Amino acid sequence: RFFFELHRFNSEIGHAAFDDGKRANAALLKALTVGVRARVAISGPPATGHQVIEAYRATVADLVA
Repeated sequence: RFFFELHRFNSEIGHAAFDDGKRANAALLKALTVGVRARVAISGPPATGHQVIEAYRATVADLVA
Protein backbone atom coordinates (compact mmCIF):
# COMPACT_ATOMS: atom_id res chain seq x y z
CA ARG A 1 0.00 0.00 0.00
CA PHE A 2 2.81 2.41 0.83
CA PHE A 3 4.52 1.95 -2.53
CA PHE A 4 1.36 2.38 -4.61
CA GLU A 5 -0.88 4.70 -2.60
CA LEU A 6 1.04 6.60 0.04
CA HIS A 7 4.53 7.23 -1.29
CA ARG A 8 5.07 10.61 -2.91
CA PHE A 9 8.27 12.25 -4.05
CA ASN A 10 9.08 15.36 -2.04
CA SER A 11 10.55 17.33 -4.91
CA GLU A 12 10.33 17.65 -8.66
CA ILE A 13 13.99 16.63 -8.87
CA GLY A 14 13.31 13.45 -6.89
CA HIS A 15 10.27 12.73 -9.03
CA ALA A 16 12.25 13.22 -12.23
CA ALA A 17 15.13 11.08 -10.99
CA PHE A 18 13.21 8.14 -9.54
CA ASP A 19 9.67 7.96 -10.94
CA ASP A 20 10.58 5.92 -14.03
CA GLY A 21 12.32 3.35 -11.81
CA LYS A 22 9.37 3.23 -9.45
CA ARG A 23 6.98 2.58 -12.32
CA ALA A 24 9.30 -0.10 -13.73
CA ASN A 25 9.37 -1.88 -10.37
CA ALA A 26 5.61 -1.77 -9.81
CA ALA A 27 4.75 -4.97 -11.70
CA LEU A 28 7.58 -6.90 -10.05
CA LEU A 29 6.56 -5.71 -6.60
CA LYS A 30 2.97 -6.79 -7.22
CA ALA A 31 4.14 -10.20 -8.44
CA LEU A 32 6.41 -10.59 -5.40
CA THR A 33 3.58 -9.71 -3.03
CA VAL A 34 1.13 -12.10 -4.69
CA GLY A 35 3.73 -14.88 -4.69
CA VAL A 36 4.60 -14.50 -1.03
CA ARG A 37 0.93 -14.35 -0.05
CA ALA A 38 0.28 -17.54 -2.03
CA ARG A 39 3.15 -19.34 -0.28
CA VAL A 40 1.83 -18.27 3.11
CA ALA A 41 -1.69 -19.39 2.16
CA ILE A 42 -0.36 -22.83 1.19
CA SER A 43 2.06 -23.42 4.06
CA GLY A 44 0.57 -21.26 6.80
CA PRO A 45 1.98 -18.22 8.55
CA PRO A 46 5.76 -18.26 8.97
CA ALA A 47 6.86 -19.04 12.52
CA THR A 48 10.28 -17.40 12.21
CA GLY A 49 11.93 -14.52 10.43
CA HIS A 50 14.03 -17.06 8.56
CA GLN A 51 10.85 -18.58 7.09
CA VAL A 52 9.72 -15.14 5.94
CA ILE A 53 13.05 -14.54 4.20
CA GLU A 54 12.89 -17.98 2.60
CA ALA A 55 9.39 -17.27 1.28
CA TYR A 56 10.68 -14.09 -0.34
CA ARG A 57 13.78 -15.83 -1.72
CA ALA A 58 11.74 -18.66 -3.25
CA THR A 59 9.26 -16.22 -4.78
CA VAL A 60 12.02 -14.09 -6.27
CA ALA A 61 13.68 -17.22 -7.69
CA ASP A 62 10.38 -18.11 -9.40
CA LEU A 63 10.03 -14.60 -10.81
CA VAL A 64 13.49 -14.42 -12.34
CA ALA A 65 13.63 -18.01 -13.59
